[in-house]
Amino acid sequence: MREGGDTSSLPPNQLLPPYSRSYWRLGLVKGWHYSALHLFKGKGVVLQLLAWDFCTLEERSISLHSSTMSCQGPVCTNLGLKPGQRLTVKGIIAPNAKSFVMNLGKDSTHLGLHFNPRFDAHGDVNLIVCNSKKMEEWGTEQRETVFPFQKGAPIEITFSINPSDVTVHLPGHQFSFPNRLGLSVFDYFDTHGDFTLRSVSWE
Repeated sequence: MREGGDTSSLPPNQLLPPYSRSYWRLGLVKGWHYSALHLFKGKGVVLQLLAWDFCTLEERSISLHSSTMSCQGPVCTNLGLKPGQRLTVKGIIAPNAKSFVMNLGKDSTHLGLHFNPRFDAHGDVNLIVCNSKKMEEWGTEQRETVFPFQKGAPIEITFSINPSDVTVHLPGHQFSFPNRLGLSVFDYFDTHGDFTLRSVSWE
């Protein structure tokens, strides 16, 4: 809801739709301020941001909170993901994409997985580069040559947390990246680059 709670002057497509099928949906408009929303964390609960209808990722400004998880734009903290759980991300790749990034870890300085599909960036073409980071120190890159991404197309990526690694599930392909930092809980997720976030779900 827009601050102040008055939605009487808003057109129908800018009102908050009701809770339905474990989905919270919110249309976001550039220049508006939004109050915090309370989310229910549990199996099948999805936070879905309908940003593609009203604004781009860079123009969005929103804070979302629960007792255990919070999001600020494309950054989520206190996820509490443990072995046996998974995080699913859906979105649209930009038509002129060069690369995009998804990070998963303890916080922004301790990344258990830096996931970076590159269409044409840093001298790489159609390649997935993965790495880990502790403070400002990067590990050794792991490169995946299977590249199931298309510019301008939707994509769904799932990260499964295992005791010793993270399995990345892509359309028609999956691979694992070792848990080099020995993280028992993955609390942090962010995404940036040539990618518009549509939804994040966890179970």
